Amino acid sequence: MTLLTDYEILGVSYLVDVDRDMLLLVEDPEIGLSFKNMHYTDTHYLLKYNRLSPVDGDNSKVNPGQIVDVPIPHKVILNPVAMARKYGVTVEALKGRTDYDVMVDQDLLNQRINGKLPEISIAGSDFIYDIKLNALLPKDKIGGNLMIGPDVYLSEDEMHYTFLYNPVKREIVHYDRNMVEFSAGVFMAKIPNQLRLDPYGMIEKLGLHVKDTLVKFPIQKSMTAQLTPLSELYFFKALVLKNRERLIVSDKWISNRTSEKNKTTKKVKKKNKGNRL
Repeated sequence: MTLLTDYEILGVSYLVDVDRDMLLLVEDPEIGLSFKNMHYTDTHYLLKYNRLSPVDGDNSKVNPGQIVDVPIPHKVILNPVAMARKYGVTVEALKGRTDYDVMVDQDLLNQRINGKLPEISIAGSDFIYDIKLNALLPKDKIGGNLMIGPDVYLSEDEMHYTFLYNPVKREIVHYDRNMVEFSAGVFMAKIPNQLRLDPYGMIEKLGLHVKDTLVKFPIQKSMTAQLTPLSELYFFKALVLKNRERLIVSDKWISNRTSEKNKTTKKVKKKNKGNRL
């Protein structure tokens, strides 16, 4: 069960939910403020708070006078019990430590700094992600690279890549908009986006703030792709059904046209027979 503590911002009450990484509005715990939308510093998180809206939103169109900077304590201060449970330490061990100290695995970070590239398992096969090539390289060097290219799509929340994948051939499959059946052995694969696959690589590539990025997207010890049969996904079930219906209509149209053409041909032949001698 999630352990929650209370925190107040300018008279508005929130629940500190470490598991969801959010400050949840007490009046409606389904919404609130995400720590990922705050800027991390060594002493606090900096929140751009909209005084007229107590939840996350697009502040770009808001009157600047409505926005105030609010320092939010680290989660080890706000909810030490939940943080201790989540990261497998005692509450006593959290004293004097920052969120960065607790949330970021320094061994994994040092390994990445020294050149160890992140790995992800896809259907039992291990791949190495090379951010410079923007590709997944087979660890056993059998088969080709999986390029993050035209057949790989960014999810709506921009947190994942999705692509059609054949685990036997270990290759990305081209998406056919006219498909009328589910290809045997092809699955929808879902993997983290670049920032979650290789946060340190993105820090180097884009010059991002090191601690702010790693607190929000810690380096993972292991990652596994999610594979789903196409027949279980509504989008592909609807697509196949639509294409089959279109094909049936097309076949009927062709059949009717052929039948009409044959009838016309017969009439013409009769007319061309002329009178018998």
